[in-house]
Amino acid sequence: MTVEFHWLEIPRVVEGTVSGSVSIEALKAGVEMLLALLNAAEDDQKIHLLVNNSLQRMPGGLIEFRDAVYPVLNHPRLGWTVIYGLENHYVKALIETLLMVQHRSFYFAATRADALAFLRSADPSLPELPLN
Repeated sequence: MTVEFHWLEIPRVVEGTVSGSVSIEALKAGVEMLLALLNAAEDDQKIHLLVNNSLQRMPGGLIEFRDAVYPVLNHPRLGWTVIYGLENHYVKALIETLLMVQHRSFYFAATRADALAFLRSADPSLPELPLN
């Protein structure tokens, strides 16, 4: 199980990995890590989130999951959320529902290259992003 986040392009894009069978505690720790990055930016510019998500199952129940990710979904600096690698249709539907309910801009891509291409088209002001 992995939940980790880091800057891909300071302070514009955070990249993360959520994979395996993640516990709700690991998810909450990852959310805290992500919030620290979102809060570290010194201006009000939107920060995009690029996530390699290969969750095998939903951590906790729906309400626990929603409550764990709620602080990120409502963060004023959150820009586009671009998720790739997610093959579990149940998890994808739940994530999509949470993002739609919170009126967040999001996109699901098959690969990291597709995700990066979409992000560059959605925000042309971004510099070139590393492909690996």
